[in-house]
Parts: sequence; structure tokens; C-alpha cells
Amino acid sequence: MELTSLIIGAIVGLILGLTGAGGSIIAVPLLTLGLGLPLKEATGLALLAVLASSAFGVATRLRSQQILWLPGVVLAVTGAVTAPLGRVAAGWIPDVALATSFALLSIVISVRLWRQAAQTPEATRIVRASSDIAGDASGPLCRMNEWQPMQFRFRCMINMIGAGLGIGLLSGLFGVGGGFLIVPILMFLTGTSIRQAVGTSLLVISLVSLSGFVSHALMSDSASLTQAWPLAAGGVIGMLLGNRLGHRISGPNLQKLFAVTVIVITVIMLFRQFTN
Repeated sequence: MELTSLIIGAIVGLILGLTGAGGSIIAVPLLTLGLGLPLKEATGLALLAVLASSAFGVATRLRSQQILWLPGVVLAVTGAVTAPLGRVAAGWIPDVALATSFALLSIVISVRLWRQAAQTPEATRIVRASSDIAGDASGPLCRMNEWQPMQFRFRCMINMIGAGLGIGLLSGLFGVGGGFLIVPILMFLTGTSIRQAVGTSLLVISLVSLSGFVSHALMSDSASLTQAWPLAAGGVIGMLLGNRLGHRISGPNLQKLFAVTVIVITVIMLFRQFTN
């Protein structure tokens, strides 16, 4: 079981690293199908694999200019507040309803990834595993301020807080990192480049996933957490592989393949949920 957890963690880390957004959605169906975990346990443990992978990604970018710290911290802190609420809500929702909601979310994310690969293929080559130090220069903190876009003022703060609260809730509820929302939100509110948005998303995902996983650990049977550390180790290994392979294999075709794969294994997971 530990080896299976390690392999699943590595797959999650690799896919998270080789996508600009949306990679963590693969974790939950892999855990339910690969380890036979109940959906609620899988959504909680998935957060640890995502946490380990994204934290490693942040560490590789500390010397770069690819992280917008102020917007990232605002999203991360507000998301960390509601992630535990998402974990509590997941415990109240019937498994079938939770599985159906997760499947719908997976389809939405997959369609978005497919459309991005078809419409802006160059964006698919900007991935989280890339640790180029020569990133973009620091962009604006808020494009919503007409006269002083470098300042982070009230209007932007309110929008960031609202977005962070929603991201945290979804993360805790479904065990996902939320990058599929974080990246477009950052690009819309700050007007920053996709490279900085992808880098900043790692910071947000790390802290929100940490909050959600700690909540899950406190509410779960300790026996169910035996797979946690192999998952975390696998997540780091996967991100390391992503660093090696990112520039070679990332691109629109890989993202389309990932989108289709997510839908297929999510449908299988949903079928098993309804037939068990």
C-alpha cells in the first residue's frame, strides 16, 4: 500500500508540475481507484500530495520574480480560513452527491484545459515545474486601480478576499488545489503575466492545502493517515521529475491528453460510487 501511495503521489506531483492549472484534480480519483479509499478520505489525503508538490515548487522559485507575494498571501490566508469549512461540509454531504459534484467540477476543469490548449497553445508551456530564475519582472499588483496600478487598494483587496474564500471552500470540499481558479483570477485582477500567475498559484495552493489537510487529519481516524507520508514523498518526487521533463514534454497535446484522462477516470470513479 505504501508503494502504491508513493506512486500515486508521484503521479500527482508530476501532473501538477506539468500543467499551469488544474493538475491536482487527478489526485482524488487516483486515490479512490488505486487505494480503494472512500471519497471523503480521498479528498482529504489528496490535499497532502498537492501540498507537498506545490511547496516544493514554491521553494524552487524563492529567488525568482515569479511570485506576487502580496496578492498571493491575501488569497492564501483567506483560502486557509475556509478550507477547514470545506472539510466539515464534505463530512455532511452524502457520498453520491459529493462524487457527482466532484465529477461535474472535473468536467468543467477539463473543458477549460482543452480550450486553453486549443486557443492559446503557447500558454500550456508555462508550467509549475519550471524553475527558470529569469522570470518576468514584477507586474502590477492591481489593474483595477485606474491611476496607481502598483498599489493594492480597497477594491482589489475585497475582490481578492472574496476569491480566496471561495478557493479555500472548494479546496477543502473536493481536495483540489484550486489552481484552475487561482491563475485566471490573478490574471484578471492584477493584469499580470501567466508565468507570474502560475508561480503565485503554488504559494496559494500550498497554504490552502495545508489548512485543509490539517483539518482532515484532526477529524479522521489516525489509521487512515498511514498513506499520508508516502503520498507527500511521492508528490516531491513527481515535481522533481517535472523539473527535468517540463520543457521537453509540456504543451497543448499533453494538456489535451490530461483533460481527457481526467474525464475518463472520473467517470470510472463515479460509476464505482453508484454501483457499490
